[in-house]
Amino acid sequence: MLAFSLALLLPALCNGVPVVEVDGTTIMGRTLQHSGQDVFRGIPYAEPPVGARRFRPPHPKKLPALLNAAEFGVACLQPFAQPDTQMSEDCLTLNIQRPPGTNGTNAYPVMVWIHGGGFYIGSASDSNLNATDLISYSVTRGTPIVYVNLNYRLGGLGFPQGARAIDRGSHNLGLKDQLLAIQWVHDHIAAFGGDPKKVTLFGESAGAFSTATHLFNPAIEGLIAGVILESGTAKASRAELREGFWQRFSAAADCDEQDPWDWLMAADSDVLLKATKAVTVRDAPLDFVPVIDGDDGLIPDFPSRLYEAGKFAKVPVLSGVNLDEGSVFAPEYTSSSEEIRARLIATYLSSAAVSQAQVEEVVDKLMEIYPDIPALGSPYNTGNETFGLSSQYKRLGSLLGDLAFVAPVRLHLRALAKADVQVYSYLFTENSGARPPQEGIAHTDEIAYVYGQPPVPVSSSSARLTGLVMDYWLSFAYEQHPNDGRGHNRPEWLPYTEGSPVIMQLNGVDLRMIPDNYREEQINFIISKADILGL
Repeated sequence: MLAFSLALLLPALCNGVPVVEVDGTTIMGRTLQHSGQDVFRGIPYAEPPVGARRFRPPHPKKLPALLNAAEFGVACLQPFAQPDTQMSEDCLTLNIQRPPGTNGTNAYPVMVWIHGGGFYIGSASDSNLNATDLISYSVTRGTPIVYVNLNYRLGGLGFPQGARAIDRGSHNLGLKDQLLAIQWVHDHIAAFGGDPKKVTLFGESAGAFSTATHLFNPAIEGLIAGVILESGTAKASRAELREGFWQRFSAAADCDEQDPWDWLMAADSDVLLKATKAVTVRDAPLDFVPVIDGDDGLIPDFPSRLYEAGKFAKVPVLSGVNLDEGSVFAPEYTSSSEEIRARLIATYLSSAAVSQAQVEEVVDKLMEIYPDIPALGSPYNTGNETFGLSSQYKRLGSLLGDLAFVAPVRLHLRALAKADVQVYSYLFTENSGARPPQEGIAHTDEIAYVYGQPPVPVSSSSARLTGLVMDYWLSFAYEQHPNDGRGHNRPEWLPYTEGSPVIMQLNGVDLRMIPDNYREEQINFIISKADILGL
């Protein structure tokens, strides 16, 4: 076996293939020709969650003596994937990318990306998450980073629902996958030239929800230096209220038993994928979600209660939202108040243990303070324009954006400021022109700027903002604040405090600090009903 390993390794060494030693394992990556950056891809951080390990917490992977890490691992099982996407339950891998010439003698800050996708889609190999430009710019400005991203279980395999999932310890598995990967990075990233004491978690949407949730884990302070939350913060549902959904999922997997777990444990992967497709509707209210899992769990209670009790890690945070977060989640066929009201009632009856009368009272108030007036709807700043759609579309877009993103983020910001945590916040308002006008400045739009790849054709405003956003993010990775003075000349980003709750407007032609008081009455009402709305 040793002779066989050497026979494979020696040609790689002769050809300049990057090689790293980790706990007795030789990991061979490859060098990207166009950038000179080294990549180590598809590194398994957990044993395959198959067979008896399905629906179980992840177990650390014992790596072989020699690991070829030249290519991405497969994506986790998910609906809506492209036809040529390779998927498997055996998908718990991570990828590392580093600047040219990096080796184990370096100690660069590490940025670990957790992908979004509503907890049911997404992959670390997504081409939109190409970190080459971000890393290249990090070197140019004199603050080189090591970049990591990872896969975690999705849908029913990653986020089983219902009270029995809690009883079995089969809850929040995707979050537990992420934590094991973060631990792996802490333990081994030094061998790749990263500094385990300067790890910044960052992510968008479900990735931001996940990242913020990890702040409820006391051990996380020993693993990370700070977090960047793009369009999301912690949310959770009560597991027992999700029983009906889990039964529908089980039925879609052809299971008619009262307790479906034995059936689901033995089912083929394609059966579980079929069931996921059957119960998942793209851009509908989330069904596979993190759940409250008790005092010893990852989410002991509703985030609002944990914030009030100060039960969260006190690490620096950069957090913000996009102007029109809810627009892409509002069906364009929305045409009546009754549709909106029914959707909201159904959503919140499945998140908090309250009566239907309580939910209806809150929803009726929401319908009152979010009136059917196009000029007040999302996309914002578009006046009475309805884009050929019902005015109810803009109304629902405003409601969904504030309920799912703006209000939870503002609630979190206030809790951090009250606890004197170092926190910075933003509102992304750059319109690249790449979307249909009815979507506005929508959910996910900022990601391209973080990765240095704004939509084409690139305007002068977008080009400028790309460099500024990367400056702020890279500065945070190095200094845990966005104002290191390197890179482009840019305004000082002031912290968000109780006495001065200000946010940076991220816009290429209007970059400035603004007060965090837009739609204050509406947001304050949502926050005041946190228990009913599952915040």
